[in-house]
Amino acid sequence: MPTKIGGGGKPQEYDPSNGRYGYGSHGLSSYYVKAKMILSYFPSLPDIEQSKIKMPNYSKSVTPDEKFTKYSLDETHPHGKHKAILYKKILGFTKENYKSLKNQIHRAITSGSAKLYKIEKNEYNIIKFEYHVEVTSLNGNKATIVAVYGIGPKQGKPKMITNYIK
Repeated sequence: MPTKIGGGGKPQEYDPSNGRYGYGSHGLSSYYVKAKMILSYFPSLPDIEQSKIKMPNYSKSVTPDEKFTKYSLDETHPHGKHKAILYKKILGFTKENYKSLKNQIHRAITSGSAKLYKIEKNEYNIIKFEYHVEVTSLNGNKATIVAVYGIGPKQGKPKMITNYIK
């Protein structure tokens, strides 16, 4: 990228995506910087063609087992138990058979085929990408799952924040 000297004698880098010079990312991960640009360009997803927007580094997304076994499918978890009851009732998924659920969500995210529904930044400076993923249960029932992945300022790989039945 070409540089120029800006205010205070500091070198500024040219960003061709917005046609402006800036002071760089200041230690932020490049994926976080890309996520911030996406958020600023597309504040309202229903107005655009969602299939053209991809979460930065989506193919390397992390979907931890613990988000299912210790949270959304744990009927004893203080916050996740309500999700667990719905997952069991509607799709038949429990902590014991969670892998099919996890794998379907993970494949949809890492392949880029999941439908992006919303992008926002939370109070912890995490940029959240909300996806709607169609999942099929072991008994053939189908449901839409909301899967939220986040990219933090120092984070290279998007990581699942939460999941639940829509």
